[in-house]
Amino acid sequence: MAGMFACCVADSQDDLPIEETVVKVVEKVPEAAPATPVEPEPVAKRADGSQVGFVLTFELPDKTMRDINFTSRPLGIDFSRSLPLTVKRVKPESPGLSQGVSEGWVLKYLAGASVPDTFDGCLEQLKEHVTALPTK
Repeated sequence: MAGMFACCVADSQDDLPIEETVVKVVEKVPEAAPATPVEPEPVAKRADGSQVGFVLTFELPDKTMRDINFTSRPLGIDFSRSLPLTVKRVKPESPGLSQGVSEGWVLKYLAGASVPDTFDGCLEQLKEHVTALPTK
């Protein structure tokens, strides 16, 4: 029987199988500091401190953020009809197009404040800011 199970059974103490233990050494990598969110500029300001339009902050498909300052209306941007509020279309020859806004961008901040967590609240705040702009 010893020959049959040679890998597991030995005939004498000297022939006992040797167990090999593998120890993995893992170097502890220091944890990265958490990212500090950068709050967008709420509104653009003139030298005298008066407001020049308002800023929309978008998250781009590559997860970077971009602030766009609008100083006139209409913006020329069609948004999705649900949250997250996403750019569906940018109209030709519009402030949105001239500012470089693109389809797929997600609106994250309105004039420096986080986008409301309801579609109606978001739409209401967006309309409030846009209607305050002069018509181009």
